[in-house]
Amino acid sequence: MNRKYTTQISALLMSAAVTAASCPPAALVRAADLNETGTAGGYTYNLWNQNGTGDVEFTPEADGKLDLKFSPVESVVLAKGTKFESQYKWSRYGKIAANYDIDYSIIDFRPEEGFVNPSALLGIYGWTLRPTTEYDTENPKTEYYVVEGWYKWRPPGSDTLLETVEIDGKLYDIYVTHTITMGGIIGTDNGWQQFWSIRRDSEIDESPGSMSGTVTLSEHFKVWEKYGFDPDAKLCDTSVNAEVYRCSGQITMNKGCEILTEYTNEQLAKTEPAETVVTDPKPEITEPEDTITPEITDPDKPDPPSAEPAIIPGDTDGNGTVNCADLIAMKKELLYSDSKHDITPFDLNKDRKINIVDFILLKNAVMSDGR
Repeated sequence: MNRKYTTQISALLMSAAVTAASCPPAALVRAADLNETGTAGGYTYNLWNQNGTGDVEFTPEADGKLDLKFSPVESVVLAKGTKFESQYKWSRYGKIAANYDIDYSIIDFRPEEGFVNPSALLGIYGWTLRPTTEYDTENPKTEYYVVEGWYKWRPPGSDTLLETVEIDGKLYDIYVTHTITMGGIIGTDNGWQQFWSIRRDSEIDESPGSMSGTVTLSEHFKVWEKYGFDPDAKLCDTSVNAEVYRCSGQITMNKGCEILTEYTNEQLAKTEPAETVVTDPKPEITEPEDTITPEITDPDKPDPPSAEPAIIPGDTDGNGTVNCADLIAMKKELLYSDSKHDITPFDLNKDRKINIVDFILLKNAVMSDGR
């Protein structure tokens, strides 16, 4: 299944001039761009050729191998990964890991002095979508990169190093940047945040070559959280990624490139309660009025002090019973985690936290009680 696309570099492109420091990691997709999406080996792939420049030969195999040849191009991106469809926040997926296995051959291409220098980024890429409120509706998206290999240009440029951490036995430099004003991943906005982990020994100093390994992405998320990476953001896309600028050459993603999570969308969906509130079908049993014995009180005896109402574990909506409505309240607590009320009725396992374990315990209690 070989596809070849041939396009000449436009005169308009030749008249443009940008500096290497402003080299964007992902550009706006226009109608003239080549943009192809499909599936291979159970994973989604995307091929994007900015302005449709140069000659591009692309071969996706059924076993998941992707082979891309390009000569010469302005910018080409090849990604293979998983679309999480923005259903659940990243922390609910447990351990998130990415395996990569890439062969590459990169040849410089300089059409004219003043253009962006030839460069390439190889690694893991994705983005999240942060929950918005009526007071916070702008820039909910966040991009992230774990760069395992770079050629000519070390990202993200001249930005300030925040810290260096060790993950998976490798040292990574941590950065946070913000994009310029441009069309975004969703609609048009004023740019968005980008989080970076750049592996210390990741410079590509010879070509052709190959690289393979594993990135525990969830550990990078935890580090970035210290610098504003939202723990409640929903996971959208994660992919093994190759981005090439002003070059000719070849990129091959072998079938070992894959995204692995502890829990899948399907597994998490099974723990979700129904969206509609189900009322308690059990009728309240009351004693007939003619059989109620009136309480005899002593007028001279002071009233006993009123006791605090007992908190029932699992009674998350505070109505005195445990039923399906409490599942809905628990779901809202897990999704938004912004309430300031007592966590006692939510904390069924008494670990002073509200998490998926408490939800499962509550669900089991409701199901066993028939409500």
